[in-house]
Amino acid sequence: MATNLKSLFGGTAGGEASSMAAVVAVGVTGGGGHDPTSSSSKTRETDKPIEYSSSSSTPKSSASSSGTSPNQSQPHQRLKNRDLVITSLIAGATAGALAKTTIAPLDRTKINFQINKDVPYSFRAALLFLHKTYTHEGFLALWRGNSATMARIIPYSAIQFTAHEQWKKLLQVDLHDDTKVRRFMAGALAGITSQSLTYPLDLARARMAVTDKYSGYRTLREVFVKIWQCEGPRTLYRGYWATILGVIPYAGTSFFTYDTLKKEYYSKLIGV
Repeated sequence: MATNLKSLFGGTAGGEASSMAAVVAVGVTGGGGHDPTSSSSKTRETDKPIEYSSSSSTPKSSASSSGTSPNQSQPHQRLKNRDLVITSLIAGATAGALAKTTIAPLDRTKINFQINKDVPYSFRAALLFLHKTYTHEGFLALWRGNSATMARIIPYSAIQFTAHEQWKKLLQVDLHDDTKVRRFMAGALAGITSQSLTYPLDLARARMAVTDKYSGYRTLREVFVKIWQCEGPRTLYRGYWATILGVIPYAGTSFFTYDTLKKEYYSKLIGV
């Protein structure tokens, strides 16, 4: 009987052993009715690498990994507030100084015609004024009052750019449906902030620009001393409200246009 059993099962012992091992393996991994193809598909899914963002250990979403988020396309929005303030101060001061120094002769010409009612403005009259100034006072006289302009425009531009970024954060620009109104308000408030803090410097700049060094003011300090002693401290803010009424639409429209065009450019660039 033993011989018969041996002859009966001997030739298939290896096959049955492998079959039993397969049955045991199936039982351990999930029992009967398990589809072996599902385990291989799960293995392929788990073998897929997961991308993580550089700022945290959470996996990236499909939207962020594809670069469709507008905030990720603007590096300045990832700066800390302290770093944002510093960069805005430096960038604003540099931009204002370079721009005003470039157009200083034209700015002096404009102020001259604003206060001189005897000579009507024309392009030829402006050229004659520049030529007369160069001939009688020298080339550097075209930049007379530019030091006072720098004393005003550097803090003005620095404060304006920095205030604009801070007002944008406070008003939560681009996070609401009325974002266009908020953009305009952020620009207007930035202009009011910078103008209010630097208005006396603007008055001193205008005084130095329209007087010569012999009959007028020699230094910026002399402007403030004479105004304080002869005209009173309130004179330093003479015309303030009229200036603010002009700054609101000017700064509001300027920053609104800048931010809107920048937003449209980034949207088209990343294909949103």
